[in-house]
Amino acid sequence: MLSQADLAGELDVNVKSLADAVGLSRSSVHRVFRQELGVTPKRYLDSLRLQTAMSLLRETDMPVAAVAAATGFANANYFAKFFRRKVGQTPSGFRAERHQP
Repeated sequence: MLSQADLAGELDVNVKSLADAVGLSRSSVHRVFRQELGVTPKRYLDSLRLQTAMSLLRETDMPVAAVAAATGFANANYFAKFFRRKVGQTPSGFRAERHQP
């Protein structure tokens, strides 16, 4: 399957495009992810997006909307809600506490 490094450059990927890229059905991709990683493809991709967003917020001065776009979120408001649900604080709040200039 695709490596984490391969996916890092394509964070707007979804399960269908991942399945197409590796020549498997969506259900086969789902099964492989569950067997090999113990998580669904969506949960894996969400985790990868979140980790990348957290790094960008800590290490850059990119606007939150740009971080959202860079991590595959078409809507910055949805990104902020997703981030808050997963991390427990807003992207701006996370940056303010952890930013490393």
